[in-house]
Amino acid sequence: MKLQRQFLHFLWIGGIGFVVDGGILTLLSVAWEVNVYAARGCSFFLATLATWWLNRTYAFSTTVARTAGDRTNEYVRHIIVQVGGGLINFGVFSWCLYAEPSWRTMPLLPFAVGSFFGLLWNFSGAKLWTFRVDRHGYPTNHF
Repeated sequence: MKLQRQFLHFLWIGGIGFVVDGGILTLLSVAWEVNVYAARGCSFFLATLATWWLNRTYAFSTTVARTAGDRTNEYVRHIIVQVGGGLINFGVFSWCLYAEPSWRTMPLLPFAVGSFFGLLWNFSGAKLWTFRVDRHGYPTNHF
């Protein structure tokens, strides 16, 4: 039951991250005509920060780091996991733009396809590494 709750919270938080990421991507690339790849990098960074905070507050609240140093390690692990998911997402995003150039005017479409493929990687990484616990249920906040 705990795994289901965590996954549902993770999906909900991922939806918020999607809105943050997609909103910033659209604002920068469509409204302000920033290069779509530069806009994607900026939107990814800001969404990652938001999802780390939300995941540690809601989805994995019982397993989060308590000290400032441990929170730093936890955030670094989160960034590493998210970069892996982001590379998957970005690779699919780029492939979609290559395969269908007309999607450049609708960047949310390739973004959504890429997000789908990054989802399982990100949850697995969050569960098994970023917010992992020892056999007693206590956070293990070291690399």
